[in-house]
Amino acid sequence: MLLVTPIFSTCSWVGFVKGTTHRVARGAASGSTGGSQGQPPSVFAGRDPSIPTFSGAPEDQSFINAALAGAGMSLTPPAATETVYVAPPTSYTPSGATQIGNGTQASPYQNLIAVVDSAVPGEHIYLEPGTYEMYNMAQAFGLAQSWLVPTTAGTQADPIVIETDPAALSWPNKLVATLDFQLMPAAPSTSRSMAIDLPDWWDFDNIEVKNALDRIFWVDSAHDLIYHNDLHHVQLTETQDNVGIVDIMRRGGGDYEDFIIGNNIHDFNPDGASGPLGQTINEGCTYSETNQYYTTYSNLSASGIANVNSLTQSQLATYTTAPDNNVYFYANLLHNCQDGIGTKIPEFGPWYVLSNMIYGVQNGIKFTMSGTVGNPSLVRNNIIYNAPVSGGYQLQNGMIIGWPMTDRNLGNADNMTITNNTIINANNADTALYGGFNDVIDNNVFVTTSSGYAHYVYGGGYSGGSGIGNGSGVNSAGQYFDGGGVWPGVEGEYLFPVNSTNPYYASMPDYLQETGWGAETFSGNLYNKPPRVVFAGIPRMIRMRNGADIDHSKVVMGWRELKQLFRNPGVGDYRQNTSFSGVLAHVGSKIP
Repeated sequence: MLLVTPIFSTCSWVGFVKGTTHRVARGAASGSTGGSQGQPPSVFAGRDPSIPTFSGAPEDQSFINAALAGAGMSLTPPAATETVYVAPPTSYTPSGATQIGNGTQASPYQNLIAVVDSAVPGEHIYLEPGTYEMYNMAQAFGLAQSWLVPTTAGTQADPIVIETDPAALSWPNKLVATLDFQLMPAAPSTSRSMAIDLPDWWDFDNIEVKNALDRIFWVDSAHDLIYHNDLHHVQLTETQDNVGIVDIMRRGGGDYEDFIIGNNIHDFNPDGASGPLGQTINEGCTYSETNQYYTTYSNLSASGIANVNSLTQSQLATYTTAPDNNVYFYANLLHNCQDGIGTKIPEFGPWYVLSNMIYGVQNGIKFTMSGTVGNPSLVRNNIIYNAPVSGGYQLQNGMIIGWPMTDRNLGNADNMTITNNTIINANNADTALYGGFNDVIDNNVFVTTSSGYAHYVYGGGYSGGSGIGNGSGVNSAGQYFDGGGVWPGVEGEYLFPVNSTNPYYASMPDYLQETGWGAETFSGNLYNKPPRVVFAGIPRMIRMRNGADIDHSKVVMGWRELKQLFRNPGVGDYRQNTSFSGVLAHVGSKIP
């Protein structure tokens, strides 16, 4: 029981503070119920829930509040310079009109697409509850596209806000604006289909969005807030890959400060795609494909550099785009997708994944986003567990850390802190480890069944053969490594520091040898049984690590003792006060 206090003493799930951090409180003052407080969502019965009203662990709530303030943002935006009201069309029959109504509360506009397209800084767009049939709306008003892709950005002083009218909003009573994209193409032709693409300084709140093709949100701008929405039922088309209900698609470096907070993100429908359950290799409730990796190698190729292995850190930096900094996933509910939160390829962050609840997925968190020394990417206080729906996903891996067989120069989930997470009943492994120097994995709860492993250690992702001007060839020591050499694909090299004690040090690229990278470390984690750690495939690493314990300060509890962490408020467990009625009993029931 010694582990209980350090893991959970600072944690508590509580609602947002009314009037200060909870946007819906504005509606409460005018008769709204102010969200689903006191109304247990039915997520655990497999039904479409109301939005959860939890904020996560207090340490994460404080972190997010500070991050919002540092970014010049708030969950309570500045007063509107202009308020525009919109209602669903009274008829979807084409009439030749470009707009109906005058935008007042008494005579709201009916062409939402046009309103969004013409929004100006400081404008608040209030949507009347009801269903907006987006494809039919475009047809009715003679528009070529139904997607929402405004061209005007807000500002820090005057962000643009779109939300269900807070005076009418009630999640428990389903009084909410619902944007239904009707599983129809959003635009006549696009190689990247999505329903909504916001410019900088937009705030999208308290809206239900459903039935989009491939993506609901394409997030590629700065200072956007996606808060307290129900985002669901996205269908994949054959031609699309790298897709998510919320897709973080960076096309250049910069300090973006985007926040995805308190949303219910669920049901990525793979109909029409190939593979098991129809999934692609890159798909999730949220997913990211940033451009830093590709731009770096394009720069190298354009400069005639075929082998990066002998470059120094400073030389390599001249070809590398700036990091994609500061994306925050906080207090979201994610379920019924291939991945809960997924990133594709090694990049620099940092990014933050805090106090999310994830179930009904194949992989809970698939994370390749490196932090920097002194500013790590942070994965904290998430709950991931196996709760498949009929025909849906079984949890295979709680967390996948790193990426297989990719080039090392952009890192591979380096400089990460993974702490206070709970992973229950993964069929393959609680953590699937591909890489990550300077990672700290501590104070997590790993509950496994007889079929799963606590940690599955794969190849660490140092390779020289991606074919885009990367590191094919030899390093300065004349050692060749490219798919089958002494170094690439070995298991667990990141479990040793980057110095002469690392068995692969001599064959590492020069730029990697330059930095005193620390080993990936495990400490203070709690298990329900002695952890099984498996090293995949390479005899040399198996011999070196055979019988080794990568977590030297673990605590093992039997299930009878462990379950008290889920049910006894006296230990300060942050999961006790969720708005999900019976969440602890439900999660506990998933453990045989």
